[in-house]
Amino acid sequence: MLMTKLAGVREIMGYAVRDAAGEIGKVNEVYFDERNWTIHHLCVETPEQSKIILPVSCIEGTEWDKRFFFVDWEKKEPEEKPLPLRGAKEIIGRSIGASDGVVGYVDDLIFNDADWAVRYLAIEIGGWLNCQKVLVSPWWVEDIQWDRSQFRLGITREEILESPEYQFHAAVDRNYEDQLFEQAHKPKYWV
Repeated sequence: MLMTKLAGVREIMGYAVRDAAGEIGKVNEVYFDERNWTIHHLCVETPEQSKIILPVSCIEGTEWDKRFFFVDWEKKEPEEKPLPLRGAKEIIGRSIGASDGVVGYVDDLIFNDADWAVRYLAIEIGGWLNCQKVLVSPWWVEDIQWDRSQFRLGITREEILESPEYQFHAAVDRNYEDQLFEQAHKPKYWV
């Protein structure tokens, strides 16, 4: 059975990228399609300071404990046309609001390493002394204003503030997801 992992984009920044010949460089950006919330490419900076745009279809494996991706260039899938992609750095740090007011900011994008789908946005809520992180589904985003650095969710501040707290090193299991989707009164993606 293929084991999958939910990982944060911030976690993989700086991961080494290797192929059969050795290390190519390190991940310094992740590009995703905001229409279907799927990661399509990694930007890899080489030791010579050049940048390679790597399709995630080339990634054959991940050594999470050693912090590297292994690439098989033969697996590259041709793209029909260039996609309008956004960089993760464009979204991290942006303000995120509920249907009834600003609630925090985007801290990370949490993706599934099997299909590179962005499952959640990790958002930081509360003030400096009582800060906590919660997850929201990117499918709950109703409006993105790139020019104003804002996202607006289709749930209320109360629903977000009452969401179960997200612990980076704890697994996001089905029980956590059940609580999260029930609190937000949203349909579950796995049903």
